[in-house]
Amino acid sequence: MIAGITAIFVSVMTAARAPLPIAELFRKIIPQFFWIRLHNQVYSDLPLPLHRKSMWEFAWSLVLKRPWTGWGLRNFSLLYQDTTQYWLGHPHNFFLMLSAETGLPTTIFFCGLLSLPLIMGVRLLQSSKSLVNGDKLIFFSYLLAFVVWMIFNTADVTIFDFRLNTLFWLTLAAICGVIYNYSHNLES
Repeated sequence: MIAGITAIFVSVMTAARAPLPIAELFRKIIPQFFWIRLHNQVYSDLPLPLHRKSMWEFAWSLVLKRPWTGWGLRNFSLLYQDTTQYWLGHPHNFFLMLSAETGLPTTIFFCGLLSLPLIMGVRLLQSSKSLVNGDKLIFFSYLLAFVVWMIFNTADVTIFDFRLNTLFWLTLAAICGVIYNYSHNLES
């Protein structure tokens, strides 16, 4: 599953960003809908500061300037506007935004906290004899939804969308609940 997702991601990125002879090969296979937005051909008249690459490079430069403490929560927008004269709500990459605003140690800690239920869930899925096949499939879909949410946050910031943010926390709660339930049942 991971290899398949990685292959799809690499193929789309190759179609969008590789040198032209290589990209043309992948563009014959990958539908234009997937790679054109990453290539900035949809909005070719868009000013350079509004391209995601520009936002991400600026966010990364902020991380490099203050890797330990960051610039403070919700300061990306103000700093970006001061530099480029364009207002953006966020840099369209949750992990870069969090790193720029709170620093790398906090981002690594937060990602570690999010990874812990995922790791425990995968271990439970692999080792549990008490999960019925139907339960395994449902639990696998929770884990998959969680991973897809994390991947999606590399291209956008879902924390500011109430619906997506609520679905993420409910999915995480479901994963943690299943882990707690089965680990609690094993102890008794």
